Amino acid sequence: MTASTSAEAIESWKTTPTLDAWINFESWHYRLEDVTDLVRLPKEERIYRGTPVVSTHFYKNKESARMFIDFLKTEQGHAVFQKWGWE
Repeated sequence: MTASTSAEAIESWKTTPTLDAWINFESWHYRLEDVTDLVRLPKEERIYRGTPVVSTHFYKNKESARMFIDFLKTEQGHAVFQKWGWE
C-alpha cells in the first residue's frame, strides 16, 4: 500500500488492521505514540531530509521573521527539532 499524503497514510494506519508496519520519518511517531512503536533503522540505512525555512516578501513583521529563523539556527532551536524526532 502507498499513500499520497501523510494524512492519507495516518488514516490508513488507524483504520486498516492488516497493516503491520509503516515506513516513515521518525517525527510522525511522536504524533502517533498511542498507535505506533518506533523501530530505528541502523544509521547507514536511514534516510534524511532537510527542513528548509524562508521568509516571504509579504510578511508583516520582518524583524520577527528574522529572529525566528535565527532561533532555528541555534542549539536551542535544534533541541526542539530533536525532541520531535529530527536529527
